[in-house]
Amino acid sequence: MLRSRTAINSAVFSRRLWLLNAYKQTPQSVARQARRILYGEHKPIFHPQQDVGDRLVIINSKEIKVHGNMWEEKYFYENTARRNGSVRMVLREVHLLDPTKIVKSMVHAELKRGKQNHPIANMMVPKRRYAIYRTKNDDLHQRHMNTTLSLQQRLMVFAGGMETVPEVIKDDIYDELKPGQKVYKAIDEYSQYEIDNYPDIDGITDDANYF
Repeated sequence: MLRSRTAINSAVFSRRLWLLNAYKQTPQSVARQARRILYGEHKPIFHPQQDVGDRLVIINSKEIKVHGNMWEEKYFYENTARRNGSVRMVLREVHLLDPTKIVKSMVHAELKRGKQNHPIANMMVPKRRYAIYRTKNDDLHQRHMNTTLSLQQRLMVFAGGMETVPEVIKDDIYDELKPGQKVYKAIDEYSQYEIDNYPDIDGITDDANYF
């Protein structure tokens, strides 16, 4: 039990490192969970104008799933703001080139979307009609601490499992998050006892008598 005031404040305001397994998860569900941790919405002291977010490690990004035939039908767009820097590829090709690209881009889009939809968070980046040169001594510079760029720097995505995470990062992991969607086992992952006692697993149960 934390008794001293210093220990309590350190436990509340410290940036913990969370682990999220993206195995058989959709990029949308992973992005929603990542936004909640990076913004600090899981903390009781959360406020949009205060930088109270934690850090996050996402593993198994190459094992994500998509609905339907989105691997071939949905396109990935990116513009590097350079000449001939626009990219348009299907998700399957992007995932084969970089297994972490889809998860990162979805999390970045979710961070921007969450800030735009929040009425108080919009106050952090005021709309300016003319250019103003600001310095670090300005009060507005302190209000820009919780920008999207600073939140992106707290995210670490690995294509493989825990074996690909460096030991230095493993030692700092506080706890693992519960996946947003239920992960069902494949047929070959069931034991012989389950197959013998639950014959509907192998698909031989009559559909008429199943309900």
